[in-house]
Amino acid sequence: MRLIATLTLLLLAASPWAGEPELTPYHAVYEARYNGMPIEAHRQLQHTDKGYRIVTEARNFLGHIREEEHFQRDAKGRLIPENYVYDRKILGKSRKETIAVDPAKGISVTRRKGREQILDFSPGQLGPLSYQVAMARDLTAGATELSYPVIHRGHLKEYRYRRLGEAMLDTPLGKLRTVQVERVRDDSDRETLLWLAPDYHYLPVQLRQVEDGETYEMRLKSLTLNPRPSP
Repeated sequence: MRLIATLTLLLLAASPWAGEPELTPYHAVYEARYNGMPIEAHRQLQHTDKGYRIVTEARNFLGHIREEEHFQRDAKGRLIPENYVYDRKILGKSRKETIAVDPAKGISVTRRKGREQILDFSPGQLGPLSYQVAMARDLTAGATELSYPVIHRGHLKEYRYRRLGEAMLDTPLGKLRTVQVERVRDDSDRETLLWLAPDYHYLPVQLRQVEDGETYEMRLKSLTLNPRPSP
């Protein structure tokens, strides 16, 4: 089920910053296989009263993983995470983690495994999903080396990516121009590659991950722009 966690962490959204229009809500569906077992993942971007909400969910008969993050942008266009919830249940075992950010107090509070961890917060720090929005913005601006301070399990962790070449891929949406992005890790035994579509705000079209001698892959199945709000 490690692929499910990868899907929820690496699906990207469009990026808001000062002077740019509002993000377009969407619902993307991905199909994948893990050791021959089919998995379906959903990703939604929605407007809220204060900003935006990203929801990702993946499930099969073994269990499910759901992530949700609310974020907004300040007057300078910086992305400010508000709260994040991670909920996982696999083979009967459950895990939940929450992050609450209070910019006025300058803190973030992570609750997981019955413990509470408090970090100093300053604009520029991002959540587990909102950093992906910042990545799309930077790719749009032509960046090739990408680095983000992300609130991760009660700590501040640097997420690094590298822009590689371009490729045309066949998809259910037709042929799409994509940019290949590689996750930069200190652990050389793991490899993660993403193919992102510039014409769809760098939405991922394909993912390939190699870990412990096994390969996990996912592909975009469908995309709906401006879907009807959920009841």
